[in-house]
Amino acid sequence: MRDFFGSNALAPQKEAWTNRYLLDMDGNALSGRFYTLLESLSLPLKVAYYREWHMSRIIPWKHFVPLTATTDEYDEILRFFEEEDDGRRTAERLAIEGHEWVKNVARKEDMEVYMFRLLLEYARVIDDDRLHLGFKQ
Repeated sequence: MRDFFGSNALAPQKEAWTNRYLLDMDGNALSGRFYTLLESLSLPLKVAYYREWHMSRIIPWKHFVPLTATTDEYDEILRFFEEEDDGRRTAERLAIEGHEWVKNVARKEDMEVYMFRLLLEYARVIDDDRLHLGFKQ
């Protein structure tokens, strides 16, 4: 891949964080990098084909910029953010608010606790003696 695309083809993801805008697009499944993009202080532009668990908690045009599946509005949104004074201020505010949201809502500690509890519950569900687990007899 490096031979074909050059030495930057496998650059670390954080190198992308130097850009003001980052596009997040669902592919064959949900995008796994949305939280990382929010964390970056760049402004994520999101194309979502699937409903995600956080969509009732994260607010479009407050934490990120939503795009339609056709992305027809992409050019005008970038023109507004780059060429208008209000647009530059809006883009910076959205990037900061998205960053603050992910810092407070999607903390690594919370994800670790969730995974631990999920594994405990899974172990209980697959145990043959599951009806008696956790109960004194």
